[in-house]
Amino acid sequence: MARLFRRQRWVLILVVFMYFLSICVFLYYVEESEQIMKSLAVQTRDVGANVSLPRVTLCIENIPLEVTPTVMSNLKSTSKLRRRQTIRNVSISTTLSSEILHADNVERIDWNDYELIRRESLRQGPGEHGRGFTDKLNASQLEIMNALKERYKYNAYASDHISLERSLNDTRTEVCKKKLFLKKLPENSVSFVTIFNNERNSTLLRTIHGIVNRSPKKLLREIVVVDDFSTNEELKAPLEEYIAQHFTNVRIVRNKQREGLIRSRIIGANQTTGSFLVFLDAHVEVNVNFLPPLIEPMVLDYRTIVCPMVDNTLDETLEVRGLIYRERGAFDWTLIYHRFPVHQEDESEPHPVITMIGCAIAISRRWWEEIGMFDPGLEIWGGEQFEIAFKSWMCGGKVVDAPCSRVAHLFRSLPYLDTLVEGQRDQRNLLRVASVWMDEYKEYFFQRRPSLRTMDPGDLTQQFELRKRLNCKSFDWFMKEVAPDIPKYFPLVEPPLKAWGKIKSNHNQSLCMSTVPGAVYLVACAQKVSEYRNDWRLQIREHYDRCFTHHSKDFVLLWNCFLEEEKPTQSFLWDRSSGRIININSKLCLDYRLDTLQVFASPCNASSSTQSWTFAAFNATLVDLTWEQHKHLVK
Repeated sequence: MARLFRRQRWVLILVVFMYFLSICVFLYYVEESEQIMKSLAVQTRDVGANVSLPRVTLCIENIPLEVTPTVMSNLKSTSKLRRRQTIRNVSISTTLSSEILHADNVERIDWNDYELIRRESLRQGPGEHGRGFTDKLNASQLEIMNALKERYKYNAYASDHISLERSLNDTRTEVCKKKLFLKKLPENSVSFVTIFNNERNSTLLRTIHGIVNRSPKKLLREIVVVDDFSTNEELKAPLEEYIAQHFTNVRIVRNKQREGLIRSRIIGANQTTGSFLVFLDAHVEVNVNFLPPLIEPMVLDYRTIVCPMVDNTLDETLEVRGLIYRERGAFDWTLIYHRFPVHQEDESEPHPVITMIGCAIAISRRWWEEIGMFDPGLEIWGGEQFEIAFKSWMCGGKVVDAPCSRVAHLFRSLPYLDTLVEGQRDQRNLLRVASVWMDEYKEYFFQRRPSLRTMDPGDLTQQFELRKRLNCKSFDWFMKEVAPDIPKYFPLVEPPLKAWGKIKSNHNQSLCMSTVPGAVYLVACAQKVSEYRNDWRLQIREHYDRCFTHHSKDFVLLWNCFLEEEKPTQSFLWDRSSGRIININSKLCLDYRLDTLQVFASPCNASSSTQSWTFAAFNATLVDLTWEQHKHLVK
């Protein structure tokens, strides 16, 4: 009997011990989960966009944690998980993807090609390290350079004298230079599609060389270059011979007629076989380690469209200037692209954007096919970035910028002349996008572009059927969840204009301002001259998307309108009493040259009669506001 009692006592002690042990284990994992949640809270914080990102459920020892797919990829780098090296008993589920991310997939590595970085650091010559071409030229060389500028609208002479494999200045942040990315990115999976139409040969080849040299060989599958019916002889046999001699994974597809950028991208994509598509313009240079951060978000969630950060290649010298401010793509109610500030603490993490710039877009083939590619009814170029962004957001996906992926885009000083002729097609493209995707909000678009109410957008049957089949959300949902801050920058109802109509010289009242492509001149008011609008942002606009811009030195150009929170180079204040039109940034006044009649900016001079102007009509109350009063009113 005593022996039985002793046995029961030991059983009781063992039960109590196991009970307390289970409590300790439970508390340990609760603490571990809390640590991870704290890390996730830091990583997921974005106070700017208020976008509801897709959620992934991560289960650690059956404790569910909701995170975003991007944050899931970063768990490996948290201090808690670094010490343990592994995550055991992990299961993941997501409402957006049936793909399962296994624990070993979150291992991250340094993808930098340090040998390439070392070799490029030693390069010498014109344009190396992203510097501009500044060689002094003689008279005959200057003549050639100016002729090429006129033809290509950028310094093609400089392009010809810069190495096709030139090194670039690393424009990444220090955080991005050290950032780790998924080890297991799909091999041989990335297809590039580049479109050209009469591009300068050296510029196109520099784009191709950059992709080949700076893409990890295990990721790059192919580059498909689509010739959109070019006529330049250098882009025919000489280009084919060069590509055959220098590349094994680059091929040319030639259109039999002019298709335009949008349909050419579709044609090019149909010729590729990779799991991921990257569309790049033919005048883009990719930077160091650009590809892993561009691909990773799509590996984590295939319904993600990813865009790199786009730096600026100056058209005069081909100098590469890194983007200083982190911004995210957006639009106004005329469907013109703008950039808003990014409010996110981690400058290396992909951040959601409303829309994207069209020169560089990455998308998984699966998502590309599910959302119906670009609308093939869009002509030439223009509007495609809005269409695919609206589709992605409203139909279950998202659009992000990858700040650690950097490319440099060559922005021409002026668009091609045939592009100006295509303006009607561009408006038709925007009309198609607004008609299919913007629901009741398209009325705000029509208020800004009333002439488009009666324009025929073409057959939209397939686009409406696609939207219905994908069970896409409303544009009202998009505005509230993805783009809630657009009305802050662009009110739904346009505020009243300050001044409008012809701008007449008070020095010679028979002369009025008018624009030729890019520049501003005076012509006889009796002719058909430009009419302008001085709006609530103090921009002087012609049409919807071109604004007076104090470009550099004394030049005044008509340029794409954009937001300017730091340097208002497009903001002009008209002083009705003196007639002076003053640039807010430079404090210079609009003037004109008596010999050429070209409008330029010069130091303000109260006694200068050539600096005095009058708008045909104006709102006296708004016009007479001072700059400080105007800023207060806008806020």
